[in-house]
Formats: sequence, C-alpha cells, structure tokens
Amino acid sequence: THPRTHPQLVCTMATMSSAAVASPAAARRFFGPRLRRVLGAAAAAGVAVFALSKLRQSLRRRKVEEQLERWTARGPAKEPVVECEVPVLHDNSGDQPDIDVVEVPVGLAFECERIRSMLCERFSCVDDVELAEALRLHFEVVRAKEQEEGDEEEEALLKLPWVDLAALAQLTYWYDRRPHPSAEI
Repeated sequence: THPRTHPQLVCTMATMSSAAVASPAAARRFFGPRLRRVLGAAAAAGVAVFALSKLRQSLRRRKVEEQLERWTARGPAKEPVVECEVPVLHDNSGDQPDIDVVEVPVGLAFECERIRSMLCERFSCVDDVELAEALRLHFEVVRAKEQEEGDEEEEALLKLPWVDLAALAQLTYWYDRRPHPSAEI
C-alpha cells in the first residue's frame, strides 16, 4: 500500500488532527511525549556533532604539535628555517631600504602570530595543520634542491616589510637562547 493510504498512518493522522482541534490540553497530551522524544534525539545529535567537531579539532592540533616537536626536538640550531626578507633599517626618507635575509627557525615562525599568518597567506592555508603540511613539503623540496645543486642562493620565502633586521635578529637571538626542554638546568 501507498504510505499515505496505509491504514495505521491514516488513523494516526486522523487522531492527531482531532486531538489538535479538540483542545490544547489534548494536543499537549498527544504531541508532548512524541515532541519530547524528537527534541531529545535532536539534542543528543547536536551534542554528538559538537563532541565530534571538538575531537577533530583536538586531533588536528595534536598533529601540528607532533610535527613541531619533530622539527624542534634537536634544538633551534637544528630546526628548519624560514627565510624572511626584511629591511635593514626603517627610515622616512622614502628611498627603497636595503634588504637582508634572516633565517627564522620554524618553531619561532609558529610562535609569532604575524609571521604565522604571513606563512598561511603565502601557502594559501586556512589553519596550522595545512601550514605544517605545506612547510613540511617545502622543506623537503629545499633539502632536495640543496643536495642536487649545492648551496645555491634561493629567494626568501617571506617578505616582512613591517619588521626591521635588528628587531627580527633580536627575536631569533631570544628564541635560540631560551632553554630547550631536554636541556639540563
């Protein structure tokens, strides 16, 4: 039989419409338990979706932390670096400033929000997981090129006109000198 003409469904639909017409109290008695079950199921589904999204977010964050740990495990001197082109000195003369390249350890690049956002923009990434993967691939390509071609000068990965050489050098100096978790105190 067709679902709309099924006898049990027709009887239920007739009961629902007569209950709704009879009185609000009758409608509450008829629809109340069903509505509570439907709302309970919807709430449970919402909680499950929320929990799943939090779990996924946590797993993605852990993936970034694990990659950063692999990069930084042997200390700042052994980390892969992000080459950043910066002005030597900012001045108001309007002339094009002298440019220098600073090697920023990848751990510092992730800690500095502005450098991290510039890297995300450079690699068209929406989050840290995508950025970590893009940088991992970039470092592999750079390592392969260095092995093939030697120490050939390469274009800087980032251009940072908003920071000068002294400030970025001081930041990398601080990063290099801070205690490493595996170092003895």
